[in-house]
Amino acid sequence: MTNIIDFDARKRKAGRVYCPPLDIYFPALVKITQTFPKDFDFAAVGITPRQQSVVHTFEDSKTLHPYMTEEEAVRCLADGDPFSLVMRHHKDLDSTSVYRASLYDFGIDPAMSFTVVSAQEGYFTLLTRPLTGGQPTPTITYAAEFADPESPVGMNEWLMSIGPDGTYYEEKSRAGDDTDLSLLLPHFD
Repeated sequence: MTNIIDFDARKRKAGRVYCPPLDIYFPALVKITQTFPKDFDFAAVGITPRQQSVVHTFEDSKTLHPYMTEEEAVRCLADGDPFSLVMRHHKDLDSTSVYRASLYDFGIDPAMSFTVVSAQEGYFTLLTRPLTGGQPTPTITYAAEFADPESPVGMNEWLMSIGPDGTYYEEKSRAGDDTDLSLLLPHFD
């Protein structure tokens, strides 16, 4: 089951990535390191035993991560990270469910790497994706659909990826834009 985290818009810090077509900021990402006590019952919560766990998430609340020992704001992933992150804006909660179902259709089980957050700007999902041959470097990709009367379907998608060196790669739309970010963006293959 996916947890939905409600943010009070007055208390939440704006993220570092701005989406011009929707005039919104994405929530900030944090990297949380948890150090588990020696007597922690890993079997009871169904996770693999380990001394430390690192998660990338929206929230920076200790109550959600009781064994948190370190918290760090994240602008980009490290060059050696074996995964990428996809943060997607959704206009409503139903569209997050459709997105989650489409992941299953592509053979991706989001159960262990899918978070939904509610904010004033709408709903946001965060998905952790392993690197594939078509995507050799870890990136954080931000995505949002927006109304586009010039598109044949009336909608388009804005994408921005941030590489491990902090370089921003923006694609304003998939239709009618000759920018090719295919090597940087997460693929469902």
